[in-house]
Amino acid sequence: MKILSSKFNLAKLLDADQQVVMSFVNLYSVGQVLKMQALNKVVIYSGDGFLLNVLLGMIYFKKVERISFDFTSIADCVISKALKEKREIIFVGGKANESEDFKRKIKGKYSSLKIKCMHGYVFDEQYDDVIKRLSCSDAGYIVAGMGGGLQEKFISDLYHQGFKGHLFTCGGFISQTAMSESEVYYPKMIDKFNLRAFYRMYREPHTIKRYCIDYPRNALLVIKTAIVEKEKIVIV
Repeated sequence: MKILSSKFNLAKLLDADQQVVMSFVNLYSVGQVLKMQALNKVVIYSGDGFLLNVLLGMIYFKKVERISFDFTSIADCVISKALKEKREIIFVGGKANESEDFKRKIKGKYSSLKIKCMHGYVFDEQYDDVIKRLSCSDAGYIVAGMGGGLQEKFISDLYHQGFKGHLFTCGGFISQTAMSESEVYYPKMIDKFNLRAFYRMYREPHTIKRYCIDYPRNALLVIKTAIVEKEKIVIV
């Protein structure tokens, strides 16, 4: 898997005349992604998490900047670019009511944005039909938030079915934005001191298991992969 080391690299990709297919991984989702070799040839990744980036930095002796699809990182950059280009952006994720609340908040912030939203439970429906319909869309951007592994498969399938716009994943961004008082989920001090994991455990108790069990297990997997199959992870 190819991991971007800085936001500058992402800006260069977006400004270049090429399609961007990108996902954001932390110590929870990286476990699923490392098992999906076919996807790793298509998708570019970034470290969305302080702990994962510190671990990668220690292994590869290179600073890895946190890049995430939320309003503490690049969400405004991508949405503003779609707005400037007058291109439609499609968000797929969350429950039906969360998708509606999310759209309302985004339209409140970017009133002239061309936006469509649909819930993220497409794997429970006619998945192939959804992929076929969206791949024929002339939207400039599709952003998927379905959880680790599923969202990477989703954007990869869209790419292989011929979608020509930029493709991103966003994890819990849609649900988090829908449930927050404003469009920003993390308070400034929480973000500044890299306490996002603790804040999520407080706001979303179901994440406690992943931090206490999946994070340590996947940290060992990353270390093992770096030692045994170092070519699987490349920092650019």
